[in-house]
Amino acid sequence: MAQIDLGRVQAQVAVGTTTTGAAGTNAEVTNTGTPASAVLNFTIPTGCYTVVQQTAASATIAPQTLNIWGEMASLNITLGAPANAAMMNEYIFMFNSGATPTVLTLPANVKFPRPFSIDANKHYEVNIVYNSIDQNFYGIIAEWNR
Repeated sequence: MAQIDLGRVQAQVAVGTTTTGAAGTNAEVTNTGTPASAVLNFTIPTGCYTVVQQTAASATIAPQTLNIWGEMASLNITLGAPANAAMMNEYIFMFNSGATPTVLTLPANVKFPRPFSIDANKHYEVNIVYNSIDQNFYGIIAEWNR
């Protein structure tokens, strides 16, 4: 515990706990002690993204998560609400298309720079960003040979 002398006022400050918060949240410090004997607890957000292994053919994905599927015959994605209007909200997912191309269903309000199709035996990564200024979702899709 550190002791601080501010002239007429003396206070003690100690570091309490440090925990990891969810990606995309703000850092936080709380005093669980008293004004004269502070115990500061820190919550520090995890790295940019949380990795989620997925298996269901339908899922609502949250921003700041990397969602990974294996080979999928069909995939129906909905987007969770943007987490924080003060920061970029990015939705990322990956999947593999098998011998028959995956049927991918996305929300109609996601805008892509050009039409795309899903081909057989490819690996795909889809990135969708929510623009809080114009309140639109913008996406890109990349494919690789498997």
